[in-house]
Amino acid sequence: MKPEFTFTVAEIDEGKLMAALSYFTFIGFIISYAARRKNRFVCYHAQQSMALIIMTPLIIIPILGWILAISIIIFSIIGTLNAFSGRTKPVPVFGSLGYRFELLLPDHGK
Repeated sequence: MKPEFTFTVAEIDEGKLMAALSYFTFIGFIISYAARRKNRFVCYHAQQSMALIIMTPLIIIPILGWILAISIIIFSIIGTLNAFSGRTKPVPVFGSLGYRFELLLPDHGK
């Protein structure tokens, strides 16, 4: 079952930039999480980007790593576009891994 998250319009509007920033390397993740950790929309995208960041060390594997590196770049672009458009759609393939970090609990977890 996919976790459900709801956000207010104010949370989304205030957090779009920081949520998008979280997809730009580990430093972007740290900056966005530290600056807006009280914004649930930013936390959602931070946990999604953390899943991509954790997969990054695997790019040193020949051939498979290259495919993974290209995938991570594409998925980061998708995540950034989702953040800027105010959507809470998980990034493809690795998005479900982001839910395991529990930076943000689903609505039914309250």
